[in-house]
Amino acid sequence: MTHQRSVFVGTGTLMAILCASACGEPGTEPPDPPDPPAAPDDRGALVKLYDATRGVTWVNNDGWNTDAPLGEWYGVETDVAGRVVSLDLSGVWDEESYRWKRHGLVGRIPLELGGLTQLRSLVLSANELRGSIPFELGNLSRLTRLDLGNNRLTDGIPSTLGNLSQLRELDLRDNALFGLIPSELGKLI
Repeated sequence: MTHQRSVFVGTGTLMAILCASACGEPGTEPPDPPDPPAAPDDRGALVKLYDATRGVTWVNNDGWNTDAPLGEWYGVETDVAGRVVSLDLSGVWDEESYRWKRHGLVGRIPLELGGLTQLRSLVLSANELRGSIPFELGNLSRLTRLDLGNNRLTDGIPSTLGNLSQLRELDLRDNALFGLIPSELGKLI
């Protein structure tokens, strides 16, 4: 049997406790608040992506590699704390030519993207990304959407993508991936 305890403190008593703990000795300054924890380097990860994929040649790189808040960078969405929650640098479907217009990312996906721990959506489809899918993307535990389709990615699918328990959409089509589908992805169903 569990017992619950309730503690009731009168308003006067509560004010005295708060004042005693906050005010300290008369004539003394309150202590400085503790330093906030070090912010993860979302900006650094995005700059790595920009540098690794020829960002200066992208179709739209507005705000990128500047001091502007990350939420003002093209394709980047942030939460109220300024953390990156969505990154969409995909190409677009051209209705006239019935082809994908690539956004212009050329190169490898930097492993630093695996440090964007608040990321929920990563869409880099319809570009010219090459090489392997970084194992570090398996660290993105909040990710619900991963779209790397229509690129030139090679090698196998990393088993670490099986760690993405929130993942609802995975698109890797139209790449040059080979090998077996990792059994770890079966946990996502």
